[in-house]
Amino acid sequence: MSVEKLRSGSSRATGYTGIALTVLAAVAVFTDGYGGKDWLALLGCLTVGFGFYVAVIRPYVAVDGDVLVVRSMLSEARVPLASVEQVDIRQYFSVRAGGKTWTSAGLGRTRRQIYRLHKGTAAAGTTESDVIEERIRQAAEDLRARQGVSVHDDEQYARAAAVQREWAWPVAGALVVLVVVFVVALVVWV
Repeated sequence: MSVEKLRSGSSRATGYTGIALTVLAAVAVFTDGYGGKDWLALLGCLTVGFGFYVAVIRPYVAVDGDVLVVRSMLSEARVPLASVEQVDIRQYFSVRAGGKTWTSAGLGRTRRQIYRLHKGTAAAGTTESDVIEERIRQAAEDLRARQGVSVHDDEQYARAAAVQREWAWPVAGALVVLVVVFVVALVVWV
């Protein structure tokens, strides 16, 4: 079975634009004539570019068979679809299962969309986020129906106990090292 990644396009475009701008800044440092402290600017570009990757590009939500994959900046949770109690997309995605909530910045609505939704002026199902939210709800309902699991019963909560969460230690370590080295370099050499 294939993995269906669910993402909103605008956030990824922002992330790639941010990375492209940091690459352009790094190129400008080299083409301007390499100076004594230009390595600090390059380190700053690397830190900011990696920050864009971690904060904007890395997070996503996916349906992988009977599992909802919720990847955030520094972790990934694999939530059984049959255990999903609530799905909500506001400025970020959140899913509730077994009394716990997992979030991801990989999906979200704009403030304008949230405002229109709150005021009741937005037509249901008109945005990409509406379609994705309904897709996940329907997949969870269909799986519960096939497996004979009712909403809010003991079987649903038991399935929620099977949630697997893994931390992205290499990503977290690289981010911490880059930020610490950059800050120390700023303090010492500026």
